[in-house]
Amino acid sequence: MSHSKGHKFIKNGEQNFYLIIKKFTQMKLTKYFLGFFLAFALTVAFNSQTQAQSTPKVKKRQVNQKKRIRNGVKSGELSKKEATKLRKQQRNIKKTKRAAKADGKVTRKERKQIQRKQNRASKNIKRKKHNNRKRKGN
Repeated sequence: MSHSKGHKFIKNGEQNFYLIIKKFTQMKLTKYFLGFFLAFALTVAFNSQTQAQSTPKVKKRQVNQKKRIRNGVKSGELSKKEATKLRKQQRNIKKTKRAAKADGKVTRKERKQIQRKQNRASKNIKRKKHNNRKRKGN
């Protein structure tokens, strides 16, 4: 009789062992799931913040202005000195844009400031391309 009781105890012990393993595995899965969910949530939050601070119109204008400067140099409409000044103005716009994005939000006032600088740069590009000064060698 005592042998069968011992056998029952071993069976119960094994069951307890398997239950402990099962609970441990469930806890691990829960922990991994929570970790994955947290990482996913942070990624979504970061991306939405990045999108909130993106300035696609500013970027497009800047790319266009750089292209206009490059074409002006190639065609001889801009002297080397003029191109250098215009490129410096573009760097200043880029610096202003970076500073505006630094806190994670580009405000309306900052957008207007960038737009004003881009408008001024655009006028300078046009004016310098049409002032009849030629690059040396052209």
